[in-house]
Amino acid sequence: LAMPTVPILTICFGQVIKWVIDNIPKDAAEALRFSNYVAAVTLAVILIYFLSTFARMYCMRLVAIKVTEELRKDVFKNVIAMGASYIDRHSSGSIQTRIIADTSSLGEFLAKQIPVFVKSSMMLSAALIACFFVNIELATVVLIGVPLTVLPFILASRPLRKLASVWQATIADAGRSAGEIFRRIKAVHVFDQHANESRRFSGKVGLVAQCDRRVNRLMLLLNALAEALSLACITVLFWFAFRDVFAGQMTLGELISFGFYVQAIL
Repeated sequence: LAMPTVPILTICFGQVIKWVIDNIPKDAAEALRFSNYVAAVTLAVILIYFLSTFARMYCMRLVAIKVTEELRKDVFKNVIAMGASYIDRHSSGSIQTRIIADTSSLGEFLAKQIPVFVKSSMMLSAALIACFFVNIELATVVLIGVPLTVLPFILASRPLRKLASVWQATIADAGRSAGEIFRRIKAVHVFDQHANESRRFSGKVGLVAQCDRRVNRLMLLLNALAEALSLACITVLFWFAFRDVFAGQMTLGELISFGFYVQAIL
């Protein structure tokens, strides 16, 4: 029940903004009483939002803890069942990392990333529906503009995956190189190969940094392009909106509530 509460409150809050803007009394005394009423309603909505957010995060945290606990038990049972040969082939530290650290990372992902994804998806759907209720023409502009902000990432997904795979390969190569050096550290000391091994590892680390710079450069370019497209869509959107307001086809409250929904989308 806590999951759909946030998008429902988002729609209601936009409608409250519309109602407040379009119904502000002209009399000073009436306006004061009206402002008190609006403040009380807003605080009630904020309280419900706080309780729903806490309940959602608390429930997801409990689910993540339970999944992590069961996963650790299953992994440990499987490792024990594999026998001593598996333990001999793999270091105990690596196995412990898989059982404890990796499962903890999965638990953190379930507790933090999944709720954010679900909340964002529901907010997007709810805000789009609310936009169509406010103004169909402007909602159509939003419906066209939202895919445009995602289009750069879709077009660059293949080269970005290639760069990421190369980056991961260079990191793994650097790790293997360090492991090989540490395993034959006695030979390195005996034959005085400190400088050569340091140069070899420095070259591996340099390749990692080079790939890292390329990935970051592409990601920053995509983020900047997406933000520029978002601003362009907002400019076009409010150009249409102000035309409707001046033509009397849209009230100021509808305009502000529509802007609130667009902010929730973008």
